[in-house]
Amino acid sequence: MQQNQNYQISKKERQNVILFVVFLVVLAFIPRVLLHWNSLTLSEKVIAENRRKINEFSHQSTYSKHGRFSYRKKKRYLRPSRRFNPNDYRYEDWMKLGLSEKQAKAVLKFTRFGVYTQDQLKRIVVIPDEVYELIKDSVWFPEKNWTALNKSYKNSTTAIEIKSEPVEINQAKEEELKRIKGIGPFFAKQIIRLREKLGGFNSTEQLREVWKMSDSLFQIVAPNCVVNSDLIIRISINTASAEELKQHPYIGWHIANSIVKMRKQVGIFNSLEQLKKSKLISTETFEKIKPYLTL
Repeated sequence: MQQNQNYQISKKERQNVILFVVFLVVLAFIPRVLLHWNSLTLSEKVIAENRRKINEFSHQSTYSKHGRFSYRKKKRYLRPSRRFNPNDYRYEDWMKLGLSEKQAKAVLKFTRFGVYTQDQLKRIVVIPDEVYELIKDSVWFPEKNWTALNKSYKNSTTAIEIKSEPVEINQAKEEELKRIKGIGPFFAKQIIRLREKLGGFNSTEQLREVWKMSDSLFQIVAPNCVVNSDLIIRISINTASAEELKQHPYIGWHIANSIVKMRKQVGIFNSLEQLKKSKLISTETFEKIKPYLTL
């Protein structure tokens, strides 16, 4: 009995043994912890370096106007050496400023119809903003004249006869439209294109909506035109689907959807005036779309 008592471990000794074991475990894991910490620090350094390189690259890069990524060197574009008329600038001249071949060719397509203001020059979308800022103070514009507007076909072998009587523009063909004072092949095509989208013109005022039609050109063209509104193609609000209605430039999806929903509620429209009850159709909008609708 005495011998067994000599081998008993006290409470304090047990605590010391436990602490010693814990110390050994901690000591064994310290190298692993240090190794993991160093790897995290190294990863952070690599990430930071990659971010720095990306930021440097992004300062030298840009997105084109068509959404494609392109690399752009600093000081790529040049300032013109002298004042110039953009209507007389040649392909080589635009290239010297730093434009690409495609950009230079596209600019010439615009300038052949005549550019007469800073606003018109700025609206040529293929001219980058950087180039416009470099050239805007060096540009001068000639006085607007119809020779410049029609120079795209000035080499024609025969002169186009100018009609003195007004032309009915809802059924006129391209050749007839070209005989209107101030209208050449370009504007004749644009008038027909808008006429097809609308389903016909309701008034000559709508010629202002023709692409690139300036106010000064409209003032010359409009007196030589007349409109027969009976020729307009009208859409039935009692039978047309939302898809058919939305195709009209003045209507669009939201108004088309509103008309169809109202029709489901009332069963059938008895008059066009009922469309005014739609919150999406203001008085101004109603007067604009009314000529193109029918029961």
